[in-house]
Amino acid sequence: MKYLLSNKADKGFTLVELVIVIVLLGILSVGISGFLKLGSQIFVDVKNRSEIVATARFAIERLNRELRTALPNSVRVTLTDQSGNSTNIQCIEYIPILTTANYLDIPTESENETAKTLSVVDFNTGALNGLVNYRVAVYPASINEVYQNIRIRTLENATIDDVTHVAPPINNRWDINFTNDISFPSDSPTGRLYFIDTKVSYCAQGDELKRFVDDNPNDQNNLSSAIAVFRDDGVLMAEDLSYTPANFSGNDFPFKLSQATQFRNATALIKLRFNKNEEVVVFNSEVHVPNAP
Repeated sequence: MKYLLSNKADKGFTLVELVIVIVLLGILSVGISGFLKLGSQIFVDVKNRSEIVATARFAIERLNRELRTALPNSVRVTLTDQSGNSTNIQCIEYIPILTTANYLDIPTESENETAKTLSVVDFNTGALNGLVNYRVAVYPASINEVYQNIRIRTLENATIDDVTHVAPPINNRWDINFTNDISFPSDSPTGRLYFIDTKVSYCAQGDELKRFVDDNPNDQNNLSSAIAVFRDDGVLMAEDLSYTPANFSGNDFPFKLSQATQFRNATALIKLRFNKNEEVVVFNSEVHVPNAP
């Protein structure tokens, strides 16, 4: 009897039992792996969207802030090179303001006047201190006047420093001294003078948004030159954009400009479409651009 009991205790699993266990473990592993894969995919999707949102917020916030400092009537959108041919590189460009001031008097062409010194009253005390070789604009009433430099003068070798700062009680008055005589087309109705910097452009092509100072790709003479400038120059502001020549049309343009009228300022419309790992996010923004010269 003892022998029989011992023999029964030493028996293992049958082949059928092992097969059943293997099948059950396989089913469980498939279910668990699917659950883990779904969780990891959700994590990746959330991470991609978070990266897109962070990139878009940075680019749009930077662009919004810069456009609000644009010289009146200097914001424009370009999609062609200098020969008028489409480059499929869309740029929004503007001329930034360094600071502003009210002038006491300026020489005008209508009065056949020229001068080597301008006297201005600074809005922000000390903001003009140390500026050298800058440009000034008076009454920029249209885009053509801005980009054809009709109302912009380059004050080469001009100086503004503590030596030329008129002493109190007129402690916000500054005399701008320069080497050559200059003259402006006409006075500003508000007597305002803008101290301006070099042109800035934001350009989009393919999956990149870049920032250019001075010349941008569409300032070139042909498509190949424009593409070369876009590829080699500029500062990368955002990537993973989704723009191709095919969808550069209709409402898919990244930049649009609603021109100013007598009753409202200009509005820059920004639409950036991002696509990363089939995750598509579209950001829209409107920037009101002051246009009172």
